[in-house]
Amino acid sequence: MTARKPNHLKALSGTTQPCRADTGVMLLDEEPLVECPPAPSWMPNAFAVNEWDRLAPILQVNKLLTSSTLQSLGILCACYGKIVQTYAAGSQPTSSDLAQYRGLASEFGLTPAAQAKMRPADPGKPQNRFGRFGKKPDA
Repeated sequence: MTARKPNHLKALSGTTQPCRADTGVMLLDEEPLVECPPAPSWMPNAFAVNEWDRLAPILQVNKLLTSSTLQSLGILCACYGKIVQTYAAGSQPTSSDLAQYRGLASEFGLTPAAQAKMRPADPGKPQNRFGRFGKKPDA
């Protein structure tokens, strides 16, 4: 069973429809954070802290930062910090580290493919091609 997409993400991607609205109780459907928290003290290096300081405001403005996503954001930033530190040391990061980072970045909509799925909807255009049926034509 896959988890349902939260209503605010449906609105961002332009796929909100009354028939698919999630009216049930979702454990993680939280209100977005109003302010960005500082980077956690357990961040492994300055690269990770800088990534937190860069991403947290972006996610907060787009209403993707909640109290339950802070841990995932921390792991994303820590993974980024480890990868950059490895490159700075003149080594290659492991494919596992790169795959973990790519997966987390995609979850937050930070890859081009994920961003393409989250384009805002045009408010004047029907959400689907059958949306105009059953409505009276403009006079």
